[in-house]
Parts: sequence; structure tokens; C-alpha cells
Amino acid sequence: MSVTLDDVVTWADVYLLPIGIKILFALIIFLIGRTISRAVLRALDRVMERSKMDISLRKFLGDVVYAVLFVVLVVLALDTVGIKIGPYAMVDMYGTPHSPALHVVERYRLLDYEDAKDAI
Repeated sequence: MSVTLDDVVTWADVYLLPIGIKILFALIIFLIGRTISRAVLRALDRVMERSKMDISLRKFLGDVVYAVLFVVLVVLALDTVGIKIGPYAMVDMYGTPHSPALHVVERYRLLDYEDAKDAI
């Protein structure tokens, strides 16, 4: 079986293009978010400087706020690509947790709200 140019183009359209668009959006979100977090940090530093806060405390609080904003930004960018992180990574679209201990919940879940409403 030989691979033709049409096969390569079809494969690229089906697989590479959607992933590339997701990665591009994640990169844009990351860059814009980093710019916003830097602006927030500059504003926070100015407020702390005006209140005559100690320089070591200012730097420490600035680093803590930057770390929190950076973690939120990375999680947001990875979620845009489709990589789930955190407590919601193990939950399906119905809100059922996926673990061996809670697999029993899957059996008793009502899938159709209309049927359940009529049964009541």
C-alpha cells in the first residue's frame, strides 16, 4: 500500500489541524494571561509600596501571587488543549467519579431526566 499526497492531506486535516488549533489557542491564552498577571503584579507592588510595606514582605507576597496566577494560567492553557488536571480529571460528563471504589454509582445513575421525571 502506497501513501499518496491525498492520504497525507486527509490525515493532516483530520488529526493535525484540530490539535494545532488547540495548541495555538492555548499558547495565546498563556501569553495574554502572563501579560495580565504581570500587570496585576506591578499594580500590587505599587499598592504595597505606597503603603510603605517592607521590601522583603513585598517581594514574598509578589512571588506568592505570581505563583498562584501562574498555576491557574497553566491549568487553563492545558485544559484548552484537552488535558484535564485537578479533581475534575476523573469525572465523566455526567459527574460520575471514575474510581474502583465508586464504580457502583455508575449502575444507579439516571441517564434520561425526562424518563425519571415521568416515573415520579
